[in-house]
Amino acid sequence: MTQTPRDWQKDMDMCKAQEGDQWYNNGNRLEEYDRLTEEGCRPIAEFEREEEAAFAAECREALPYWLQEAKIYQQSYEATLTHYTAEKARADDAEIWRDKAYNKVGHQAQEILELRTALRESEAREQRLKKLLEKIDDETRDEWIGVMIKELLSTLYPDTPAQEVGNDET
Repeated sequence: MTQTPRDWQKDMDMCKAQEGDQWYNNGNRLEEYDRLTEEGCRPIAEFEREEEAAFAAECREALPYWLQEAKIYQQSYEATLTHYTAEKARADDAEIWRDKAYNKVGHQAQEILELRTALRESEAREQRLKKLLEKIDDETRDEWIGVMIKELLSTLYPDTPAQEVGNDET
């Protein structure tokens, strides 16, 4: 392989600039049929080995073919790379959004747990207060305090009826 970088367009232009018909190897000679003179084949080059003549004859057609194939593969590669880059960016964005969503859901779940804990603690305090007020109502001898406690309980708990002031059940 050559160490000098190749220019695809220059190589293809060189191939297109070739004139004449196909080259043939005749032993170690490279020949071209000359239609203008109708003298048959005219020699193009002479090589030390037949393989070199065959190689030179085939290169005239093989090089443009493989240059065109390389161009097609290069375009396909570039299109694939462009598509891959776009898909990778989309996937990266999706991961960022997923992480943000998980983070937000995690924070909201934590907030819900904290609210549930606070609600249970509040309900427990409320139940202790209700039991305390009921105990005071049961143990007090003062009618006015009893009425006030029943009124307070009926305000806090609508299913507990309030006792009217001055309404004796006796």
